[in-house]
Amino acid sequence: MICPKCGQEIIDPKEFCVRCGTRLAKTKEVSRKGLFIFIIIMILIGIFTCYMVVNYNTDKEIKPYIEKK
Repeated sequence: MICPKCGQEIIDPKEFCVRCGTRLAKTKEVSRKGLFIFIIIMILIGIFTCYMVVNYNTDKEIKPYIEKK
């Protein structure tokens, strides 16, 4: 690893550069597969929630019409 500010080569991964003290960024990469699965799960939860909201107590509303026949 090389310090982006002073160009010092850093052999052991550290949080700060030993020469100039610049904080060395640790990057985290999010896997595309994990992101895709998360989005699919959130879409399914949204669809389920919408279904439950739309169908809440519909059996009580429809019951009088069904019993008349």
